[in-house]
Amino acid sequence: MRCSYLILPLVLVGCASAGAGPTGRIYASEPVDKTNTATLEPGGIKAWIRPLNTDKSVEVLLASDDVWVSGGTYTIRYACLTNNQELHDVHDYPHETTVKIEPGYSYWVQCDDKDSGLNIWNENDVKIDFHTSSEAVAGMFEVLRHLNYEPGGDGFQYSYYNDWGNADDTEFAIYTNHESKQLTAHLDVYRGSVMYLVMHAYDKGARTREAMLKAIPRDEYDADVVGCPKIQGYFDELKKEFMARVNTPHEPEQDFIYTDSPPVYHYDLDIGNRVTANLSLLVEQGALYKTTQEAMDYIKSCGKLTAPVVGEGQ
Repeated sequence: MRCSYLILPLVLVGCASAGAGPTGRIYASEPVDKTNTATLEPGGIKAWIRPLNTDKSVEVLLASDDVWVSGGTYTIRYACLTNNQELHDVHDYPHETTVKIEPGYSYWVQCDDKDSGLNIWNENDVKIDFHTSSEAVAGMFEVLRHLNYEPGGDGFQYSYYNDWGNADDTEFAIYTNHESKQLTAHLDVYRGSVMYLVMHAYDKGARTREAMLKAIPRDEYDADVVGCPKIQGYFDELKKEFMARVNTPHEPEQDFIYTDSPPVYHYDLDIGNRVTANLSLLVEQGALYKTTQEAMDYIKSCGKLTAPVVGEGQ
């Protein structure tokens, strides 16, 4: 993995300076709401950190585990470890400085080459995928909305997105499993529009794809034709209704479904010879929609509900 670091300039602030900015807060454990937080991790250093203008009674040791803090200004007193020196051997802290921490980042704290000054590195490229809410929405759409997905293997897929109404986003597929060779169904139901869920997760402090996936609430259902034999009948009916709808004049298709889209009903069907037909509708009340809803209700009642994914803070 390429590890590229952006060094942030160390902000030295006199204790009596009126322009030092707000003092910070140190958390006893990982906070639930990470909106205004950062983490500090030491390397080759033993240090104590406290909010600016507080005394040593509130200090927290920067030893080996990450320390969670809010954005703000802090005093750090520290000792640079020599070769083979253990943390428990250090009792004197000859250096002290004041730093300003920006929220939303992970910092690596270590002594400089002269073992007298302090460097704070922002591990930006390593631990943060999204620096703004807009970046998070665009990035997670690529992960969660499978608009360019082709069912393949004699498959059908339905996707419903409604950013305007913040309704539950839905993705449903019936396809032949490559390993089992059995007709299989999978249903994802998000608890709201993915766009709003991503923005909410970002506000709660999620900055990576992994954190986003853990924070976005959804229910997942799985079924196969062995345990739920009606899948085959629904699949045959969906193919028939899909082809009937494709061959019937309909409203103009919505080619791009991203943020701020109106309600969109999107269907894909493998029609053979490596060709996938697709249909995107802004209004849907026909037989294809009705059969799709019935098939999803069947999967919910017959299939296996994967342990619901409950987002942090939900």
